[in-house]
Amino acid sequence: MTHEKPKKSRRGKAIEEKAPAITQAKPLPYIGLTQVCSLIRTEFRPLWLSTHLFPLFALDGYFKAFFPVLRGGSRLSEDVRNRIKGYSKTTGTLRLWIRMDCLKHVDVLPLLKFRHRFPDYIITPKAAPSNVEKLTMDSFTALMNTDNATWVSYIKQHRVTQVKLQTSRYEVRSSNLPMRIVLKEKYALDWMGSGFVRLPHVVEEYKGFLGLDPSWGVTFAVDYS
Repeated sequence: MTHEKPKKSRRGKAIEEKAPAITQAKPLPYIGLTQVCSLIRTEFRPLWLSTHLFPLFALDGYFKAFFPVLRGGSRLSEDVRNRIKGYSKTTGTLRLWIRMDCLKHVDVLPLLKFRHRFPDYIITPKAAPSNVEKLTMDSFTALMNTDNATWVSYIKQHRVTQVKLQTSRYEVRSSNLPMRIVLKEKYALDWMGSGFVRLPHVVEEYKGFLGLDPSWGVTFAVDYS
Protein backbone atom coordinates (compact mmCIF):
# COMPACT_ATOMS: atom_id res chain seq x y z
CA MET A 1 0.00 0.00 0.00
CA THR A 2 1.31 3.44 -0.90
CA HIS A 3 0.61 6.72 0.82
CA GLU A 4 0.80 10.14 -0.78
CA LYS A 5 2.55 12.78 1.22
CA PRO A 6 0.24 15.61 2.31
CA LYS A 7 0.86 18.95 0.67
CA LYS A 8 2.45 21.58 2.89
CA SER A 9 2.05 25.32 3.03
CA ARG A 10 4.98 27.73 3.05
CA ARG A 11 5.04 27.54 6.86
CA GLY A 12 5.46 23.78 6.73
CA LYS A 13 1.95 22.92 7.91
CA ALA A 14 0.07 20.18 6.17
CA ILE A 15 -2.89 21.30 4.10
CA GLU A 16 -5.97 19.12 4.14
CA GLU A 17 -7.41 18.83 0.63
CA LYS A 18 -11.18 19.08 0.36
CA ALA A 19 -13.09 16.92 -2.07
CA PRO A 20 -14.87 18.98 -4.73
CA ALA A 21 -18.53 19.53 -4.04
CA ILE A 22 -20.84 17.36 -6.12
CA THR A 23 -23.71 19.26 -7.67
CA GLN A 24 -26.70 17.00 -8.01
CA ALA A 25 -29.22 17.57 -10.78
CA LYS A 26 -32.53 18.78 -9.43
CA PRO A 27 -35.43 16.46 -10.25
CA LEU A 28 -38.43 17.77 -12.14
CA PRO A 29 -41.05 18.86 -9.57
CA TYR A 30 -43.86 16.39 -8.90
CA ILE A 31 -42.50 13.86 -11.40
CA GLY A 32 -43.30 11.13 -8.87
CA LEU A 33 -47.03 11.69 -9.41
CA THR A 34 -46.59 10.74 -13.08
CA GLN A 35 -45.30 7.33 -12.03
CA VAL A 36 -47.90 6.15 -9.54
CA CYS A 37 -51.23 4.39 -10.10
CA SER A 38 -52.88 4.46 -13.52
CA LEU A 39 -55.74 6.75 -12.48
CA ILE A 40 -53.53 9.51 -11.04
CA ARG A 41 -51.02 9.10 -13.86
CA THR A 42 -53.72 9.45 -16.53
CA GLU A 43 -55.31 12.54 -14.96
CA PHE A 44 -52.23 14.33 -13.62
CA ARG A 45 -49.72 13.64 -16.38
CA PRO A 46 -51.19 15.97 -19.07
CA LEU A 47 -51.53 18.80 -16.54
CA TRP A 48 -47.96 18.30 -15.36
CA LEU A 49 -46.52 18.22 -18.88
CA SER A 50 -48.29 21.46 -19.83
CA THR A 51 -46.49 23.40 -17.07
CA HIS A 52 -42.96 22.94 -18.43
CA LEU A 53 -41.02 24.80 -21.10
CA PHE A 54 -38.93 22.50 -23.30
CA PRO A 55 -36.03 23.67 -25.49
CA LEU A 56 -36.00 22.45 -29.08
CA PHE A 57 -32.83 20.39 -28.67
CA ALA A 58 -34.49 18.29 -25.94
CA LEU A 59 -37.69 17.48 -27.80
CA ASP A 60 -36.57 14.22 -29.41
CA GLY A 61 -35.86 12.65 -26.02
CA TYR A 62 -39.01 14.23 -24.58
CA PHE A 63 -41.22 12.64 -27.25
CA LYS A 64 -39.59 9.23 -26.83
CA ALA A 65 -40.11 9.36 -23.06
CA PHE A 66 -43.66 10.71 -22.86
CA PHE A 67 -45.17 9.97 -26.30
CA PRO A 68 -43.56 6.70 -27.47
CA VAL A 69 -44.49 5.29 -30.85
CA LEU A 70 -45.69 1.72 -30.39
CA ARG A 71 -44.31 -0.25 -33.31
CA GLY A 72 -45.90 -3.44 -34.56
CA GLY A 73 -42.80 -5.56 -34.04
CA SER A 74 -42.45 -4.85 -30.31
CA ARG A 75 -43.16 -7.59 -27.75
CA LEU A 76 -45.49 -5.52 -25.60
CA SER A 77 -48.74 -7.19 -24.58
CA GLU A 78 -52.04 -5.71 -25.68
CA ASP A 79 -52.78 -4.66 -22.11
CA VAL A 80 -49.52 -2.69 -21.85
CA ARG A 81 -50.11 -1.12 -25.26
CA ASN A 82 -53.57 0.09 -24.27
CA ARG A 83 -52.23 1.43 -20.99
CA ILE A 84 -49.49 3.43 -22.74
CA LYS A 85 -52.00 4.78 -25.27
CA GLY A 86 -54.19 5.88 -22.37
CA TYR A 87 -51.35 7.95 -20.92
CA SER A 88 -50.75 9.78 -24.21
CA LYS A 89 -53.67 12.18 -24.37
CA THR A 90 -54.46 13.47 -27.85
CA THR A 91 -55.11 16.97 -26.50
CA GLY A 92 -52.94 19.17 -24.33
CA THR A 93 -50.38 21.96 -24.44
CA LEU A 94 -46.74 21.77 -25.46
CA ARG A 95 -44.78 24.86 -24.46
CA LEU A 96 -41.50 25.47 -26.30
CA TRP A 97 -38.59 27.60 -25.12
CA ILE A 98 -36.98 29.22 -28.18
CA ARG A 99 -33.51 30.74 -28.26
CA MET A 100 -31.48 31.74 -31.30
CA ASP A 101 -28.83 29.13 -30.54
CA CYS A 102 -31.62 26.50 -30.69
CA LEU A 103 -32.60 27.57 -34.21
CA LYS A 104 -29.22 26.80 -35.74
CA HIS A 105 -28.62 23.24 -36.97
CA VAL A 106 -31.63 21.82 -35.13
CA ASP A 107 -33.84 19.20 -36.77
CA VAL A 108 -37.50 20.07 -36.16
CA LEU A 109 -38.89 17.03 -38.00
CA PRO A 110 -39.76 15.26 -34.69
CA LEU A 111 -41.81 18.33 -33.73
CA LEU A 112 -43.59 18.36 -37.09
CA LYS A 113 -44.39 14.65 -36.74
CA PHE A 114 -45.77 15.28 -33.26
CA ARG A 115 -47.85 18.17 -34.62
CA HIS A 116 -49.53 15.93 -37.19
CA ARG A 117 -49.77 12.91 -34.90
CA PHE A 118 -51.65 14.99 -32.31
CA PRO A 119 -53.38 17.73 -34.35
CA ASP A 120 -55.47 18.86 -31.36
CA TYR A 121 -52.38 19.58 -29.25
CA ILE A 122 -51.69 23.28 -28.73
CA ILE A 123 -48.04 24.12 -29.43
CA THR A 124 -47.00 27.41 -27.85
CA PRO A 125 -43.53 28.74 -28.71
CA LYS A 126 -42.11 31.25 -26.23
CA ALA A 127 -39.10 33.33 -27.22
CA ALA A 128 -36.30 34.04 -24.77
CA PRO A 129 -36.43 37.77 -23.84
CA SER A 130 -34.48 40.03 -26.24
CA ASN A 131 -33.11 36.97 -28.03
CA VAL A 132 -35.30 36.06 -31.01
CA GLU A 133 -36.78 38.51 -33.50
CA LYS A 134 -40.55 38.59 -33.83
CA LEU A 135 -40.38 37.88 -37.57
CA THR A 136 -38.35 34.73 -36.91
CA MET A 137 -40.82 33.58 -34.23
CA ASP A 138 -43.78 34.23 -36.54
CA SER A 139 -42.11 32.22 -39.31
CA PHE A 140 -41.27 29.37 -36.92
CA THR A 141 -44.90 29.25 -35.73
CA ALA A 142 -46.13 29.31 -39.34
CA LEU A 143 -43.86 26.36 -40.20
CA MET A 144 -45.32 24.38 -37.31
CA ASN A 145 -48.85 25.10 -38.56
CA THR A 146 -48.28 24.53 -42.29
CA ASP A 147 -51.20 22.34 -43.33
CA ASN A 148 -50.63 22.00 -47.08
CA ALA A 149 -51.91 18.53 -47.99
CA THR A 150 -48.75 17.55 -49.88
CA TRP A 151 -46.45 18.75 -47.09
CA VAL A 152 -48.48 16.90 -44.44
CA SER A 153 -48.47 13.68 -46.48
CA TYR A 154 -44.68 13.92 -46.97
CA ILE A 155 -44.26 14.19 -43.18
CA LYS A 156 -46.68 11.38 -42.35
CA GLN A 157 -45.38 9.04 -45.03
CA HIS A 158 -41.76 9.57 -43.92
CA ARG A 159 -40.69 10.94 -47.29
CA VAL A 160 -38.89 13.75 -45.48
CA THR A 161 -36.04 12.60 -43.23
CA GLN A 162 -34.83 15.96 -41.91
CA VAL A 163 -35.97 19.58 -41.58
CA LYS A 164 -32.95 21.36 -40.20
CA LEU A 165 -33.21 25.03 -39.29
CA GLN A 166 -30.13 27.14 -40.03
CA THR A 167 -30.92 30.45 -38.38
CA SER A 168 -28.07 32.36 -36.73
CA ARG A 169 -27.80 35.84 -35.32
CA TYR A 170 -24.19 36.01 -36.49
CA GLU A 171 -24.91 35.40 -40.16
CA VAL A 172 -26.55 37.80 -42.58
CA ARG A 173 -29.15 35.96 -44.65
CA SER A 174 -31.85 37.10 -47.04
CA SER A 175 -34.37 34.74 -45.44
CA ASN A 176 -36.12 35.02 -42.09
CA LEU A 177 -36.18 31.23 -41.61
CA PRO A 178 -33.42 29.42 -43.54
CA MET A 179 -33.67 25.63 -43.47
CA ARG A 180 -32.55 22.49 -45.26
CA ILE A 181 -35.13 19.83 -46.14
CA VAL A 182 -33.84 16.32 -46.86
CA LEU A 183 -35.94 13.81 -48.81
CA LYS A 184 -35.45 10.08 -49.29
CA GLU A 185 -33.73 9.28 -52.56
CA LYS A 186 -36.76 7.65 -54.21
CA TYR A 187 -38.89 10.76 -53.58
CA ALA A 188 -36.27 13.39 -54.42
CA LEU A 189 -35.97 15.13 -57.78
CA ASP A 190 -32.79 14.96 -59.84
CA TRP A 191 -31.78 18.57 -59.24
CA MET A 192 -31.77 18.01 -55.46
CA GLY A 193 -28.75 15.71 -55.67
CA SER A 194 -25.20 16.80 -55.03
CA GLY A 195 -23.42 18.21 -58.06
CA PHE A 196 -26.56 19.57 -59.72
CA VAL A 197 -27.23 23.25 -60.31
CA ARG A 198 -30.32 24.38 -58.42
CA LEU A 199 -32.08 27.07 -60.42
CA PRO A 200 -33.82 29.54 -58.09
CA HIS A 201 -37.16 29.47 -59.93
CA VAL A 202 -37.22 25.63 -59.80
CA VAL A 203 -36.62 25.69 -56.03
CA GLU A 204 -39.35 28.30 -55.57
CA GLU A 205 -41.82 26.25 -57.60
CA TYR A 206 -41.17 23.19 -55.45
CA LYS A 207 -41.55 25.25 -52.27
CA GLY A 208 -44.95 26.36 -53.55
CA PHE A 209 -45.82 22.73 -54.33
CA LEU A 210 -45.17 21.90 -50.65
CA GLY A 211 -47.02 24.98 -49.41
CA LEU A 212 -43.94 26.56 -47.84
CA ASP A 213 -43.72 30.33 -47.40
CA PRO A 214 -41.79 32.09 -50.23
CA SER A 215 -39.81 34.13 -47.67
CA TRP A 216 -38.25 31.02 -46.14
CA GLY A 217 -34.79 30.28 -47.53
CA VAL A 218 -35.23 26.57 -48.23
CA THR A 219 -32.56 24.33 -49.72
CA PHE A 220 -33.17 20.69 -50.59
CA ALA A 221 -30.92 17.66 -50.24
CA VAL A 222 -31.15 13.90 -50.74
CA ASP A 223 -30.93 11.10 -48.19
CA TYR A 224 -29.07 8.26 -49.94
CA SER A 225 -29.08 5.89 -46.96
